[in-house]
Amino acid sequence: MKRPSLGKIDGKHSLNHPHTKKTGDKPWMRGEGIQNAETTFQKNPVDLSDRAQEIARLCEMVRKTPDIRTQKVEAIKSAMDSGQYAVPSYKVAEKILEEIRKELTGF
Repeated sequence: MKRPSLGKIDGKHSLNHPHTKKTGDKPWMRGEGIQNAETTFQKNPVDLSDRAQEIARLCEMVRKTPDIRTQKVEAIKSAMDSGQYAVPSYKVAEKILEEIRKELTGF
């Protein structure tokens, strides 16, 4: 059995194939011709449409809104402590049945 030469991968293709060259062999690999991103951004600012600006503004409002409405929670706690908060039993039963249905059907 004859061993292939060390300069060839499969006896046909050279290890110095163009696709196996090291970084820096091509100008773009060395970063030549690539403009500074900050300079490019300053020269070409992005103009957002009115709709995109509105969406960005709304997203910021949602992000700033707390997950828990503390005023409402405190009001309910206070009503419960004073005996003023009452939930009709049929609403409790409806929620229990709804949760059972979700567990059984997956919806």
